[in-house]
Amino acid sequence: GTIAFGLGFFLVLIGWPIIGMILESYGFIVLF
Repeated sequence: GTIAFGLGFFLVLIGWPIIGMILESYGFIVLF
């Protein structure tokens, strides 16, 4: 979960906001 969240944040930073946000949502759901 933490890895998915961090990777999603990284993707947003490098210019893939939609994929990054999907990954962040997935990481958030897995964490909680």
